[in-house]
Amino acid sequence: MKLTVSFLAFIFASVVYSVGTEPSPVEYINQLNEDYRVLNKEMWSYTSAVANDKSARKIEKRRTQLLNSLKAASKKVAKADGYNGNTTYRDTMLLFLDLSYDIINEDYAKIVDMEAVAEQSYDAMEAYLLAQDMANAKMKRAGDMVQKQLEVFAEEHNITLNEEETKLGKKMAIASKAFKYNRQLYLLFFKGYVQELYISDAMNRQDVSALEQNSEALKMFSEESLEKLKDIEAYDSDNSLKEATKKALDLMNTQASEYYPTVTSFYLAQEKFNKIKTSFDAKKQKDRTQEDVDEFNKAVGEVNAASEAYNAALQKINESNQKITETFNKASTKFLKKHVPN
Repeated sequence: MKLTVSFLAFIFASVVYSVGTEPSPVEYINQLNEDYRVLNKEMWSYTSAVANDKSARKIEKRRTQLLNSLKAASKKVAKADGYNGNTTYRDTMLLFLDLSYDIINEDYAKIVDMEAVAEQSYDAMEAYLLAQDMANAKMKRAGDMVQKQLEVFAEEHNITLNEEETKLGKKMAIASKAFKYNRQLYLLFFKGYVQELYISDAMNRQDVSALEQNSEALKMFSEESLEKLKDIEAYDSDNSLKEATKKALDLMNTQASEYYPTVTSFYLAQEKFNKIKTSFDAKKQKDRTQEDVDEFNKAVGEVNAASEAYNAALQKINESNQKITETFNKASTKFLKKHVPN
């Protein structure tokens, strides 16, 4: 099961241009912002890896590289002088770099650990994604803090800020939108996917009660998700991921409505047959009545019919499970490669 991980969102200061004749304030700002541009490229490298189906754990090396870059940038900025004795912007950027380091070093270390158990339950997956959202929110607040001080500095020194986003900034905004949409549909899909895992465990244990309970839950979740899916629009006129999600949910609903009840019927027929056979075998042949024989033969016929239906259903379940994961995963991969810029 592929898990798409959302990316950090650095907020970088705009490139600045002077409207006066004195270049010093502009040079000062551009010098401090130089490390922003370097970190921006590294963050885009990290984001691109995510778009290519790499998990947080698999791209742990990228996180380490970011930490090293942030540490180096922090040391460099710390040595910078203030402008005309005013160190507010420098100190704000230094605080941003230190906060960013802490978020990537601590928050994302926890996220990497959480990834290992995220697929074990829907609650674990929600907690995992929430941890990412919280880390991203912290990062955005830190970036907004720098942007605010940049605007103050620009106003004090008669500098006009270029409001136009950089090309890379636009790419990251587009990527963020695509990942958010992908996650929304992924959670609809994942709720049913988890129930499939519970059902598989119940079948392995031939636990009729657990099988029935989780089959009903799968039916309910798939129907709820299908209803929610109706209110989700296509992504920039691309309906492929929505259609794939619907197909996967329809397959889950069919399994819950048709295939798993057949499995349950077989387990019950097998249980009934075993009881009748045990009772029948306990009697000596001379003590067996015609009613005993008829009951036994009837049970044999029922369990054989149930077994035949079970084998057919099991084949369909195996084929359907493969289609469910392949349908969503292939569509998700194709969607991200199409909508996350290179």
